[in-house]
Amino acid sequence: MAANGSIIDSGEEKVALQIFPKVAGLAHCVHDNAVLKEKFERLVSTDEELHGQ
Repeated sequence: MAANGSIIDSGEEKVALQIFPKVAGLAHCVHDNAVLKEKFERLVSTDEELHGQ
């Protein structure tokens, strides 16, 4: 992570690794739900900070 300018300590890394599966599960649920997927895509497309990513 230091290669991209992000430095975290081992405690933060442990918490992040515990959260990743939950976030992945949420993303999967949003992707599988047509209504949520459409709303999420609309939010992302109108967010200036996310434009082009």
